[in-house]
Amino acid sequence: MLSIVSCLCFKHQNATLLVKTLRKHIDVTANPEKVTENKLSEDLLRDKLPDEVTLSQWTRNKTDAKGKKKTATRIVEKVVPIEQFKEQSSTQLGEFKQHVDRVHVQY
Repeated sequence: MLSIVSCLCFKHQNATLLVKTLRKHIDVTANPEKVTENKLSEDLLRDKLPDEVTLSQWTRNKTDAKGKKKTATRIVEKVVPIEQFKEQSSTQLGEFKQHVDRVHVQY
């Protein structure tokens, strides 16, 4: 059963996928909201993560099917260097924390 404060938007789904990636290498909770509360240290990320990280994210792709323009949602997996991953995850988790705060205020 879903709570009224649950959100199944892109930000939540992508944060969950990011945490799944982190959990392959680091012992963190599966709850993305808890991960944003407990800051991940640069040293921990540098020491525990490999040089390249495989990251999955939901994306919207525009397609042209039978003459009609459609938007398809897919999970895209990409391999990124550790520095790019650290920067992207920091930005994404910061935006996610702001999003969660707005959701809590609304409900």
